[in-house]
Amino acid sequence: MPSTNHHFWIGSNHTVCEDYATSGITPYGIPYAVVCDGCSSSPDTDFGARILARAAVRHIQQLPTTEVFAYSVLSEMETMLRSVDLPPHSGDATLLVAAVINERLYVNSFGDGVLAFLYDDGYMAIDYEYPSGAPFYLNYYSNKERMAQYIETYGTQVVSHHASTTSSNKWLVTRSGVAATRTFCSNVQRYAPDVGAYGLLGVVLMSDGIKTFSDPDQGDTYTTRNAVDWKDVIDEALAFKTYRGEFVLRRCSRMLKNYGKIGRTNSDDVSVAAIYLGD
Repeated sequence: MPSTNHHFWIGSNHTVCEDYATSGITPYGIPYAVVCDGCSSSPDTDFGARILARAAVRHIQQLPTTEVFAYSVLSEMETMLRSVDLPPHSGDATLLVAAVINERLYVNSFGDGVLAFLYDDGYMAIDYEYPSGAPFYLNYYSNKERMAQYIETYGTQVVSHHASTTSSNKWLVTRSGVAATRTFCSNVQRYAPDVGAYGLLGVVLMSDGIKTFSDPDQGDTYTTRNAVDWKDVIDEALAFKTYRGEFVLRRCSRMLKNYGKIGRTNSDDVSVAAIYLGD
């Protein structure tokens, strides 16, 4: 039986947590994990991130076909937003989503964040980042003018950084399942490796807040801080003892407790969700 779990928490620079994560197994037996990161400059995206995540879960069976999934989720989200009198911009949020369907692990990234594939000999993490600082939102597809303005202002450049504790060929194996979807949009990253291929055991999705941890200067009164290498944080976040029950909640809680002892904090909200397929 696959294991799923999730956790999310507020950043020190925020008064409202605009991240959200959820996971589970649908009534039809599809394990899923979802992470959403709401845009701080758009209204009520704490609600929007949750609504986007729930819309993604409701249409998770369509994930193998990215375009169909995306527009189904958009339509569902727009209906949900209207039902609670929220403006369309409240749906401005990144979306990282994974599901196991027909013995394949489908993973889509709409916007920035970290995807960490778990293997029997370690992990391979890919950090997707927008040099402009303005990530892509699935919600842009609902408004042609906003989409055109975004592309004109920021372009579609996405860069990736990697951290791995597994063998080097695992990147090629993971990527070979399905190439990135370019006909749909260059801002959508898509993977679909076979379950169990080369020891693949699962995936962990993390919002970009995982890269915002910092330490106080030695002897300082917490006014000056030094950024922590995101790879060090990933190592700690993925150091699972077991994959049973609330394994993500336990690991994140232990990490935050340890970090608290040395004054290490995250400035941005963080959300984490995982699917584990091992025994």
